[in-house]
Amino acid sequence: MSPVQLDTLNDLLEAQKFGLQPTLDPRFQRKYQVPGFASHVPSHVAFDARRSFAKFFFYGSKYYAKLAYRDQLVAKIAEAERYRGQSNEVGKIIDFMQDHLANSIDDVKSDWGVMKGAIFTIAMGGSVAAATANATQMIGIAAPYLSDKFGDFRAMPELIKAMGEKMRPRKRDYYLSKENANNGLLGFEDRALGYAIQTGRITETMAPWLASLSHGSGLLNVGGNRLQNGWLWFQEKSALMFETIEQWNRRTVTTAALRLAMKNPQAKIIDEAVNFNQAEYQQLLTNGIGPEGAPKMPVTDQQARAIITANYINEKVNFNYASVFKPRIMRGKWGTVLVFKRYIQSLYYLIGQEGRGFLFRYLIYTMFLGGFMGEPFMEDLAGIMKAAAWWMFGGKNFDLEDQAREWVHNLTNDKIPADMILHGASRRGWGVAALLDMLGSYATGKPGRGLEAPHQDAKGNLIGGYQNVPVPVLDRSRAVSPGALLPVDLGALFGPPGSEDTNKAIAASAQKASGAAFSVAFNLYKAAMDQSTPYSDLKHWERVMPRALASLSTAFRGFTTGQDTGPGGAASIKYDLHDPEQVAELIAQAIGYQPLRKQAHWDAIMAQSEETKFWEISRKSLMLKYFNAIQDGRPDNLDDARAAIRNFNQEIQRDHPEARGMQITADELHQSIENRAKTKQLRERGIAIKKSEQPIYRHIQSLYPESTINVQRPAGDR
Repeated sequence: MSPVQLDTLNDLLEAQKFGLQPTLDPRFQRKYQVPGFASHVPSHVAFDARRSFAKFFFYGSKYYAKLAYRDQLVAKIAEAERYRGQSNEVGKIIDFMQDHLANSIDDVKSDWGVMKGAIFTIAMGGSVAAATANATQMIGIAAPYLSDKFGDFRAMPELIKAMGEKMRPRKRDYYLSKENANNGLLGFEDRALGYAIQTGRITETMAPWLASLSHGSGLLNVGGNRLQNGWLWFQEKSALMFETIEQWNRRTVTTAALRLAMKNPQAKIIDEAVNFNQAEYQQLLTNGIGPEGAPKMPVTDQQARAIITANYINEKVNFNYASVFKPRIMRGKWGTVLVFKRYIQSLYYLIGQEGRGFLFRYLIYTMFLGGFMGEPFMEDLAGIMKAAAWWMFGGKNFDLEDQAREWVHNLTNDKIPADMILHGASRRGWGVAALLDMLGSYATGKPGRGLEAPHQDAKGNLIGGYQNVPVPVLDRSRAVSPGALLPVDLGALFGPPGSEDTNKAIAASAQKASGAAFSVAFNLYKAAMDQSTPYSDLKHWERVMPRALASLSTAFRGFTTGQDTGPGGAASIKYDLHDPEQVAELIAQAIGYQPLRKQAHWDAIMAQSEETKFWEISRKSLMLKYFNAIQDGRPDNLDDARAAIRNFNQEIQRDHPEARGMQITADELHQSIENRAKTKQLRERGIAIKKSEQPIYRHIQSLYPESTINVQRPAGDR
């Protein structure tokens, strides 16, 4: 063994004292300890050995990486303990170091990486729509942050310029090549990006490799059969698009921030970044920057400050997802429940940490991208307001989005589209279809389609369709919204009766609270138990398919049947396969996008169902209240029931003329009382309410002769 290998072996033996050393799988240890066994090894056992060694190698390297610095960290903590008591800040630093030692170094329990990697693949792997949604972080977060720190008219031109340049990014090897450095091909900016790559601020190929490694028993090309290696290859490739966009974000922000810091050396953010990374700043001045193995380029004080600032801003706006930066609750097994909540946590932390300048600009930018409902906390606020209106204001049904639509409709007489106020430019695909159609007008002479949503008016005329270029209008509002912060929807759980009963509302809330990982199990159970569609129908299984596969299945059904089916098999959306725009809608769905025509249709159906169900439940509960008051025989309860029905009818007549068919008439009330009284009597006598059910009741009662309906004696026998 070489000296390095001997040192490594000694370190691993030392690790045995702490119970941290990895071991070969005990099953294979027993096999290999049998005398003479090694001379008769079947082929499948050879694969076992390779897999076992790969597992040893992979986990062993992780443990060794921790052990290599453990003694140094313990020594630093012991040294720092001598200064405890000098200030509260010193005590907090020591506590943080001890916490890191206990929970990030010595705690070597599994973090359920296989589960997290699988959920990434299911939710975002291979989806073009999921990858491009990541690009909105550039405008939604980076743009307002840079504008706040360097000025609006300085930041935006640099950011837009960098976005265009990084659309064709150079490979990682270009920045880290010593040959390029020696040949003078790497200038200051290239070396600065290379330094960001070297220090992990721009982590090349992070998502593909993590998604791949987290699923395997070992390294990519060590052990396993063709099927297993093919699965690992698929995991890597499924995350490639998402990772490409992520690297474009980080390179663009780093480049723009670097240039802004060089041109504006007096900006306050530069001092903030240098003070936060003082040791790294001094190291840059001493060592310079450049690829390993090549002479380092000395940097000036201004250049060092710009590099520190660029990396500081990059981690601020694109976030740092390393495990040591995660809150404790998001590490380990709990991290599987909160697997996609790290982004939301980082975003809200940034909003709370920065000043009013960033917050104001962030709200303006997100209003443009995602509209009123795309602002932070709006989804949670809508649910809270719905629950509060039901419990605190006399059983009112207050839907924030419906109320906002009605307000815009009454105020502008539909001259301003309500959905664009609610969901911003992303509701109409940021105007891409309108822009391309307008450019096509130069060739055809026809006017462009404008921003009108594609629909038909009362006379059946098409409005908002393409005139020149058949590009579909895609709804991206859900992709740009930060989403709900609360684990459950309070409006659905505690609000007025909606389209689902109480048990379904509880189940839906439990599924949402369980996170993306365990939500898959809920969907699998629903698909197995659902009888509304046959098991042979692709739509039946789309809820449990990975996102990319479900998108392909939806598009395939549209191409083969010319429609998308809803509950009961009824056609909800029809596609004219001779219409280029509708064919383009199906192609867009195949890569994960949602056409506005389809999304708007389902939004209207859901709103109609919820509103109708609310009025139906309200009127039934009032009639039941009136019946119970009659049964109780208390005049005060009967007066209260009459008053409640009277107020219900008056409210509909005054404020909701569209629901006038839901008013409770005297005839309906009288019929309801008779039906309820009859039902009550039949149930007390153990008789089925429907004639068709009576034979079933008699058969079951014959099986349970001990079940007595009434044990009271006749009045004459008492």
